[in-house]
Amino acid sequence: MMFQLDLKNATELFNALPVHKQNPYFHPEYVALDAKSQGSKEIYFGGRVESDIFLFSGLLTFTDQYQTTDIESPRGYGGLLTTEREGSQRFVNAYLEYRKWLSSMGVLVEFCRFHPLLQNHLGYDGKTFINRTTCAISLDQYQLNSHGSRSIRYIKKAIKAEAQIEINERPSLAKLNAFSDLYRERMDELSGMAQYRFDDYYFEALFELSIKTVLAEVFVDGELVAASIFIGAGSTLEYHLSCSNDRGRGLGATNFLLHQVALHYQNEYSVIHLGGGLSDDPNDPLFQFKASVGKHLSDFYIGGHILDRVGYERLKSDLNTDTNRIIFYRD
Repeated sequence: MMFQLDLKNATELFNALPVHKQNPYFHPEYVALDAKSQGSKEIYFGGRVESDIFLFSGLLTFTDQYQTTDIESPRGYGGLLTTEREGSQRFVNAYLEYRKWLSSMGVLVEFCRFHPLLQNHLGYDGKTFINRTTCAISLDQYQLNSHGSRSIRYIKKAIKAEAQIEINERPSLAKLNAFSDLYRERMDELSGMAQYRFDDYYFEALFELSIKTVLAEVFVDGELVAASIFIGAGSTLEYHLSCSNDRGRGLGATNFLLHQVALHYQNEYSVIHLGGGLSDDPNDPLFQFKASVGKHLSDFYIGGHILDRVGYERLKSDLNTDTNRIIFYRD
């Protein structure tokens, strides 16, 4: 039977999934935190149908200006988690029940970012599109030579500079404050990064979740030059937030950091998923960096399902737009 779930029931379903189906971005507590940070409402829907598990989750957002309600994945990835084979009758019926429930709440449209490693765009009942390529570090028999030649050079450069790594799963408030200062400084240097800015509570709240949360820091001569936050669940560790200063970038401190984290967690996780670049351009600098570090490449799909076609097309007409953005009426 499938129905609306509360946080407790959704978490129980998540924990009952096989390890390879679990991912920190889908954990109900993470979904709730991301909803809070974006001023949205978290929702969960699913249950057990015979021996199979179905878990839908997302962020419900009401836009007062247009009197619309939509649902989208949390920052990171989303979509259906299930033990059922895509395309089976139970799989199809699960989507039908989910759509009926969303329609009962007046949802106009859904926007979904599917996980590249889970490939959970397969069987989706809306339209899907390849957005870009993402990179991952395989931890099976991991070693320095798992990196590309450019990344290896940077790692050796950081080692020569006597870079030091600190990895904490329970960092002090002082360490979190130092991370947030460096992170915000870096976001201020980059344009178009508004969606990656967070309020003060967010960094502390990440470490209060049931999932694994890790702060890794690189120091050179006592100076914090690079830092990253990872979140983990099941067999996957996700590269969640990262920053560095000019000195750190010059020394390849983040390459060194990722190498050390891979060594530290190679017996706990199967993969570190790095994500992709800031665009679909293969020459995107962030993608080039990640591709040199993580040689396992996967396609990242996005998708959309219009629940109220008449209302959706009317709003497009009213705004006189032909954009391909699925949720086109808000930032």
